[in-house]
Amino acid sequence: MRGTGIAIIIVVVAAGSIAALDSGDDRRIEIAAASTVSSADASVSVELPEGWQQLPLISRLQPAEVLVLGTVARPAAEPIEACGIGDHQPAAPSAFVTIYEYGPTDVLTSPSGGYEYPPGSFGPRPDEFRTFTGSTGSCPSAFPPTMVLSEPEAEPSTSTSTSSAEPDPTTSTTVSPTTLVPPTVTITMPVFENHIFEIGFVDGGDRRFLARVIAVGDPTKALLDQGMDVLNSITITTPSVTTTIPTLAGFDEETAKQQIVDAINAANGTPSPVPSAISIEGGHPFADPADAEAAAEKAQNSDPLTRRSYAASQEGKLVGRINWIVFDSPTYARMNFDLLMDGEFATANTTGYAVYEDGNWRLGRGTFCEIAARGGVNCPE
Repeated sequence: MRGTGIAIIIVVVAAGSIAALDSGDDRRIEIAAASTVSSADASVSVELPEGWQQLPLISRLQPAEVLVLGTVARPAAEPIEACGIGDHQPAAPSAFVTIYEYGPTDVLTSPSGGYEYPPGSFGPRPDEFRTFTGSTGSCPSAFPPTMVLSEPEAEPSTSTSTSSAEPDPTTSTTVSPTTLVPPTVTITMPVFENHIFEIGFVDGGDRRFLARVIAVGDPTKALLDQGMDVLNSITITTPSVTTTIPTLAGFDEETAKQQIVDAINAANGTPSPVPSAISIEGGHPFADPADAEAAAEKAQNSDPLTRRSYAASQEGKLVGRINWIVFDSPTYARMNFDLLMDGEFATANTTGYAVYEDGNWRLGRGTFCEIAARGGVNCPE
């Protein structure tokens, strides 16, 4: 084990990490950094109709889930499917809106797998999502159509020729062959109750999103229409990349930025001028060998991406890259960063913070622990 610098934290996280529900009547949900939950720092927000709720995200490879909303609990399997089978299809009636984000170098693979979207599929966000009709579909809630076949019925027909005279061998009683009435076939066509709407779009600068609206058990499309209202209410912003230089003696923006990158690397096991033990605000949460061992065991038994990231951390191959940074004070900076392993994303567009503590810039404990929790590992209290 490489001391305390273990990447027990890695899952793909896009554009923010914590959801906060305002207390106002508009039921607005905002997705923001772990340390900043105000609307000014939110990057994705939506307005929810009555009966809708925010649902937990599931760690997955690209594209990453950014936001999941629904009228009931999400099904056990992901992605949520309108026309899926088994654990992918939710209980009816229900509706869901899922927002995914692709990183700058991600392959544009469908969340359902087996299909790659052409780059031209991601155009500017439409003013009204309902005007987009390129990828929509409906399906019945049960397959195949119901068919009822009636039993054939026999209708014997007889004719008799008689005479009052003595029996005549030339007269006889005849019975015609049995006549069969053809069976009746009754087909009950299914009602198309399940619906899907899907669109790729660019917003918040050059960020690429995929939105899915799913409704099941919805013959009138009333729930689907609610989902479209939710999607139309989405607001995506890109924080300003301009910096405010703190009035700190000897402060240099580029030097501070490099120190923060060094702290991110040290926190995740990559060789760095910053000691791992002081790379995180308040000290590395897994500095204690027993805590590090327990975290490592969880990481090695977590999802595939977390396992790969943990292995990369043991080889010193997790590298931080800052996309933007804002110095709000001499001791506090907001930032958006990626973690790369051999050039591939371990995290993408993660928004968090760093602090200047005891003469060193350090990765915010809240940022580190929030990402760790998405890999199934909780920081010690």
